[in-house]
Amino acid sequence: MSGEEACRAAMSSTLSTQGLSTESFAALSLPIVRQQTRRMGDWREDRAREIRTQLNPQDEGSLWVLFLDDPHGPPLLATPIEGAMDEMDGQLAGNLAMIINKVGSKAVLLAVPRRRGTPHKHDRQLWRDMQELLADSSIELLDLLVVGPRHTWSAREAPE
Repeated sequence: MSGEEACRAAMSSTLSTQGLSTESFAALSLPIVRQQTRRMGDWREDRAREIRTQLNPQDEGSLWVLFLDDPHGPPLLATPIEGAMDEMDGQLAGNLAMIINKVGSKAVLLAVPRRRGTPHKHDRQLWRDMQELLADSSIELLDLLVVGPRHTWSAREAPE
């Protein structure tokens, strides 16, 4: 099995938030192989395409956290959290912000798989919460994408 195949296999299993502490969450992050990405097209769609290749039907409403050193380059690390959006509240958002700050990448992209590719109210609230929680951070919050089979919604580009 190649390194890329191993990463795909690792990415196919998601994590549950049930009983997961900040420390154990950080320790369970999944690596992504660094690859050269083409600078063609919208970088958001590039990331959404990469996520789509890893999704299965059980990923509906999970939260993917992608850590990047180059905001428009390939992710260094991606962590899918199963069922996170169903359980999202202020405390979980605060814990997520703490983890993002401790990882220390230059940028982070959040993504939520949704069958219709449209956001739920919890998705929009997470975006607002993370903007506030990371406002004084050195980490650039790139966007929150809602990724559907054929459509991607961007919180940053959406009207308020």
